[in-house]
Amino acid sequence: MTTPGAPPTSDPQQYVAHLVADVASGLAHPPSAAAVQRLVDRVEQASVPGRGSGASSAVRLAVGLLAEDLLRRDPGPARVRRRDLRAPRRGVLLVGAPLAVAATRAASGLPALRPLRPTQVVVLGRPLDEALADAWAFQVHGGVNRTWGGMTATLAARDRIPPRSDAAWVAARWAGLVGAGRVHVVTRPGPLAGVAHEPLTVVHPPVAAAPVELARRTAEQLGILTDRASHARIVAEVLHPLLAREQGPGPRVRDRLEPWLRRHAADIVEGVRAGGYALHGDPADLALRDEGTVRWPGSDHQQPALLAVAVRTLLALCEESP
Repeated sequence: MTTPGAPPTSDPQQYVAHLVADVASGLAHPPSAAAVQRLVDRVEQASVPGRGSGASSAVRLAVGLLAEDLLRRDPGPARVRRRDLRAPRRGVLLVGAPLAVAATRAASGLPALRPLRPTQVVVLGRPLDEALADAWAFQVHGGVNRTWGGMTATLAARDRIPPRSDAAWVAARWAGLVGAGRVHVVTRPGPLAGVAHEPLTVVHPPVAAAPVELARRTAEQLGILTDRASHARIVAEVLHPLLAREQGPGPRVRDRLEPWLRRHAADIVEGVRAGGYALHGDPADLALRDEGTVRWPGSDHQQPALLAVAVRTLLALCEESP
């Protein structure tokens, strides 16, 4: 995937227009030449909100255009059927890292609503640094305007972990409700047999820093342009499916926060190991993976990655434009 370097010009319109043409030419399935030209024309005529120059202005320009495109694609209120609101009486309950729960539920064909009386409770644990990234992305997906740095700094200052990111806390809570014998802690993605009538497929969706940060900024802009209901609908049904295919390095906490994170990870590992639950995997899997590299999504040196994602998303939409 093409990632832009430093802006060759102080004019953000020229920079983004050049990048649109450059990225389009490198796509395996590019939009038509006419669609690309329409997008270039829009870029060249666009105004840039706020102050600043270089890559930051280019990102704001691209985010503004993306918000306009998404607004035109509002699917409108969905008709909810009564049977869609009925929770099953019994069945397997998935809990834990929220993006992993949603992806596993979809991959396993489980109902969207929780069973009223769970027969088994499956706790989906992730390495704690991944679980924090999962929590951040889930909040952004829900329309919460929260930066990675702000979220992790606040958590560290309060010396706490989001409850659903703490597999030991989640397992202990549900053991108190249904008994430890019904609680399964799963630490690895892949097939999971012996819990439901059919094997489940556990999914740990990767969290790339740049697409989540772009989603946060675009959702913020949409919040200015439309009402709350339309905003939530566009973010959930249009923006996030568009960004789901994007890949890249994940977020990482700042150096000074790592001792706090490692201490909590060690507590989670020991809590799961001592809980007496059915284990699928190894509690040690819940320690840190240390694979994230982006400490400040949205910072100056991350602007090129944000801009690359924004331009690819604009190109994915421009073929549909009239």
